[in-house]
Amino acid sequence: MYKLSRISISVLSYQTEISEKVSDILRKFIPEDMDVYISVTKMRGQYRDRIRMHQIEVTSKRLTKHLLKHFLAIIGSENVRSITNSLDNYYNPDSKSIYLRLDKFKAADSIYKISRGSDVIKVEIKFDIYKSMEISDLWNDILQKVGVPDA
Repeated sequence: MYKLSRISISVLSYQTEISEKVSDILRKFIPEDMDVYISVTKMRGQYRDRIRMHQIEVTSKRLTKHLLKHFLAIIGSENVRSITNSLDNYYNPDSKSIYLRLDKFKAADSIYKISRGSDVIKVEIKFDIYKSMEISDLWNDILQKVGVPDA
């Protein structure tokens, strides 16, 4: 048994970037019929440069499922297949979370690509797992529940 407990999507904007445009990138991941607040936190970088973290976080059972379905539809079957085939690279058993990174600049052009770069959109899909379960079984069950075809 498990529960999809939280989805968090965040992206940083630097002082050379227009903050609103970075928020617009994040809005692409929110379904039109979902009212989710984008929080913007001001921070300082390693070299004291100004940075803003734009983040959405959903914890409601219904909303997490809806957001995940929308997210998976946006990134496309090729990325979902890639995640499924390399799930161990994205899953942290200690936090019970799947961590994904998407290229921020490609996402600005509505091209969604899994990335290992540093300037990325970070996605955390967190589970509460109540019974021992393989992550591949859990992931396949989630895909089935949100209506994503076999990856």
